[in-house]
Amino acid sequence: MAQDGSTLGTWISENPDASVGAVTLAVTVAAYLAKLWLTRKRITYRVHLDSPVGVTPRGVPDMIEVELRNKQKTVPEPSFALVRIMNTGSREIHENDLTRPLTLEFGGRRVVDAQIVEARKDLREEVAKDADWPPPGDTLVLPRVPLNRRDRIKVLVLLSGPVTREPAVDCHTFLRGGRVVRDTARGNGPGRRSMVLGGLALLLVGASLVLLTGLGPGPSESHCAAGTLRISGSSAFEAVTEEVAARYREDCGDAVVEVDGGGTIAGLQQLSPSRREERAALSDGPAPFGDARFTPHTVAVVPFAVVVSDDVPVRDLTTAQLRAVFLGEITNWDQVGGPDRKVLVVSRDAKSGTRDAFRAAVLGGADEPAENSPDCATASNGAGLTRCEMNSTGGVLEKVAEHDNAIGYADLSAADRAAGVEVLAIDGVTATREAMADGRYRFWIVEYLYTYGRGRDDGLLSRFTRYLASDDAKAILREEGYFPCGDPWPGDGRHPCDAP
Repeated sequence: MAQDGSTLGTWISENPDASVGAVTLAVTVAAYLAKLWLTRKRITYRVHLDSPVGVTPRGVPDMIEVELRNKQKTVPEPSFALVRIMNTGSREIHENDLTRPLTLEFGGRRVVDAQIVEARKDLREEVAKDADWPPPGDTLVLPRVPLNRRDRIKVLVLLSGPVTREPAVDCHTFLRGGRVVRDTARGNGPGRRSMVLGGLALLLVGASLVLLTGLGPGPSESHCAAGTLRISGSSAFEAVTEEVAARYREDCGDAVVEVDGGGTIAGLQQLSPSRREERAALSDGPAPFGDARFTPHTVAVVPFAVVVSDDVPVRDLTTAQLRAVFLGEITNWDQVGGPDRKVLVVSRDAKSGTRDAFRAAVLGGADEPAENSPDCATASNGAGLTRCEMNSTGGVLEKVAEHDNAIGYADLSAADRAAGVEVLAIDGVTATREAMADGRYRFWIVEYLYTYGRGRDDGLLSRFTRYLASDDAKAILREEGYFPCGDPWPGDGRHPCDAP
């Protein structure tokens, strides 16, 4: 430090290294913040109203029921939701930025009717073209349209039924290079941008002073690295990994991170010493094969679900019934309380980690019969069971939705968002973290990222692997319905992500 009576300016002039460091820090942080702000894409949604239809007079604890009719039909347990969706980022959002349409969910309630009360003209025109909008179901899908900065959409939705899962209103999409967040701001205080920039300015001043006075540690290592990395494997975890990779690419402009599926086994087969810095593989559960150099990195707990076509009225099967269905002992839905229709089983192919998880958790280790229906329509061998196989999660969900007698399995996050399918309870239990922790729901796995060795500490492979455990990545995983390995696990037992 400078001697007593010296000014800060005098001390800086006597310590040129400190002044250069302070200027470098200020310029670096300012440039990073400018890049982050200018390239940010963000959609926020706000629930202005979510209320059942009824009357609750003062002093009366229970709501008086009111009958509501829509299109000449009575709506049981009616409620209204008013949701505003808005581009609050600093960049326009184009149609191809939305890899999946904006989808609203209402905690299990069914959509009876909907009206767009505020939107751009082109969105209103798109909706007006579709006489069947909104389609029946427990989701409301909005047409893909571009959103300029500050563009907003307000939707009033008439719903039927109780809230069976939380959150009561949720909005999902895959936004390339951005995110969707719930707007919970209240009151008329300073705007979020002002608070963020003001706080960052204070942080910058404080960091500069710390450096000038020679206190505190140096700047932390960046999570960015240049290079190309290709991640293959589990199709169940492909979509959320692509979303994490898109955020990483946005932050790190020199990084190329590509994500494709192909199944767990196909992904693991691509790991090799010659490509150790360029390849990684997603595996549903521990790798079924590999050599001693395969290095596992736990990412998240992934719940799976059994799904049926929404034309099948069955909503709960026991483990014994599921085994009988998938092993060909039950071939007609009337054998489990459904209609007199032949069962179509849509399964994953032999390279799938999801299939291995289903065999272990539901089938008790038994192997499914061989495929006998390449077109998922008729059995080529005349057997009582009609069974086809798909090489991706999306393929299973599409086929189950397409056929009114189909059953299959997929990761719960994708199943919840798929149109035309319904998730089954197993032994009367649905997939929650608590049910998985206490053993009541067993159809889940730990998702692993495998690498060949650990890679260079400063290389893209190591940096991205560590990024998967960052707060940003874990926030994306939670939003998409997964349980990051760094999060607490209910109960007193061992966390499933910990090594045995």
